[in-house]
Amino acid sequence: MDTSSEAAALQEEFYARLTGAERVDVAVEMSMLAREFAISRIRAEHPDLGEAELVLEYIRSVLGIDV
Repeated sequence: MDTSSEAAALQEEFYARLTGAERVDVAVEMSMLAREFAISRIRAEHPDLGEAELVLEYIRSVLGIDV
């Protein structure tokens, strides 16, 4: 584990205080950030791809299929 026990406890406390709607908001934000990171990695590996091709490559990587 790369998170200290103190940091994990603070994080757990933070999430425990959130409402259900706030937890959904955090989850959506984290999902969007992960998508942005993945597309940035693909863009760095394949600088010749256009936006549509980047999205297709992202879908391939997430779903593990060829579309």
